[in-house]
Amino acid sequence: MQLRPLMQAILLQPQLFESLEEPNMVKPPVVYVVGAMRALGLKITDTTASDYLDGMGELPYFPPTVAGWAGGLSWLNTDTALARFNFISTLLQDTKIKDVEGESAAEAYVRAYAAVGSPWLAAATQAKIKRFAAAAPSSTPDTRINRQITLRALILAGPDAQVM
Repeated sequence: MQLRPLMQAILLQPQLFESLEEPNMVKPPVVYVVGAMRALGLKITDTTASDYLDGMGELPYFPPTVAGWAGGLSWLNTDTALARFNFISTLLQDTKIKDVEGESAAEAYVRAYAAVGSPWLAAATQAKIKRFAAAAPSSTPDTRINRQITLRALILAGPDAQVM
């Protein structure tokens, strides 16, 4: 068997380079859960992750068939997307977020983005999240903390967080 022609055929496929700037593969639930927990610096201490993985359609060690899981777009439907967002909300409930008095919308976005590991976000997504930060109430400590929680949730559970 000749490896050179095989490797050339693989590496010269246009699909290999179709989206270098923008991810286009849906993250499997396990990848999504582990990535979110790592981004927040959390460890597995209870059954929360496995409880949500079941709702996302991928309970480890229990594939639906001997072939495993279908993957791809099958990971995203109304139920699984809701489970993904609820998982992030649950993680953020237990995160201690400090209030920063006088924090501007731009500063709030930068802090939230850094706090979740600075993941890839499309320019349009960044703009929308920044607009939310500017419109969100921020006159009290509670509203500033809620803005920070929501920014982190939008970054970790929004459409761009679903792909790799």
